[in-house]
Amino acid sequence: MQFKLNSISQYRTPLMGIATIMIIICHTLSYGEGVLMPDKISKIVICGNFGVDIFLFLSGIGCYYSLNKGINLTKWYKKRIIRIFLPYTFIQIPFWIYRILEGHFNLKEELLCFSTISFWTKHIGAWYVALLIPLYFLTPYIYKLVSEKCKYAFLNALILIFLLLILCNLEINKTNETTYNILYNLQWAFCRVPSFIIGMYIAPFVKNNTTINVFKVIGFIIILLGIHVGVHRFIDKDIVLYWCLALPLVLGFTFFLSWLPQNGILLNSISWMGVVSLESYLANIYLKDTIYQYIINAYPQKPNILYGHYLEYTCVIILGLILSYIIHKIVNKYEKVLFIK
Repeated sequence: MQFKLNSISQYRTPLMGIATIMIIICHTLSYGEGVLMPDKISKIVICGNFGVDIFLFLSGIGCYYSLNKGINLTKWYKKRIIRIFLPYTFIQIPFWIYRILEGHFNLKEELLCFSTISFWTKHIGAWYVALLIPLYFLTPYIYKLVSEKCKYAFLNALILIFLLLILCNLEINKTNETTYNILYNLQWAFCRVPSFIIGMYIAPFVKNNTTINVFKVIGFIIILLGIHVGVHRFIDKDIVLYWCLALPLVLGFTFFLSWLPQNGILLNSISWMGVVSLESYLANIYLKDTIYQYIINAYPQKPNILYGHYLEYTCVIILGLILSYIIHKIVNKYEKVLFIK
């Protein structure tokens, strides 16, 4: 039995949809003090955090594909910037309007947050967008290293050393709070980058539709899972090894998606979530903070209907999906005007 790596590319959109669903579920734990649930369930729910690594892995493959076409670098950067900042800008407009009407709009703080500076200095805002900006800036150079491995062997080694350092739990001096915050947030965000780089390294095999024996795939998954569990159990539980699970999750979900009816409701729904993935993530993080703050101010003594935050977070999900759909439609129109598609 053979597994075609091109299946990862074939199911890229629904894979992103699964990652989106995982992140939305994971965010139940960061809604205020967290949606009430048993400890065992919360340990499962927190695994939705690995949706980020699925995104980065697939993004690495996508960036390799686009750069492999020989696209002009200026156009490539322009396309990436517009793809990030159009939804990022439009999704914030209703929240800016809301804060202006409430009298809580601080222009300086909003600009720092929008520019992503607030994330690096205070851990406030859309950290995923903050990471994508420097990562996409470096991507064409990473692509060169991936495309010409032997010629740039030394630089590949430097990247490997950098990643190993960033994955370790470094002791950072807390004397200067700003410096500490910046270094901490750099490590906090960049520890996810290996998933992106692995995606770029695997992209040529996906593009060439390399075929692998299923038992070899299963063996490779077991090895990566073994590394993840073994290092955390016997060496250091704080070493960040998200990248170990990115590929196994992508392969596992690809198998799952290949078994679904190809024009079925489930696959189409998951694919739709993949289409609005960035909008869904942004709508979710802004809505959960806004709604939580509104509930605190409006209902100091919480009524029984708000017990456990179940109703509130259900509203966050539903409103987030509606807002994602609207913003995606608007962004699509502007992308066409800007000749992005």
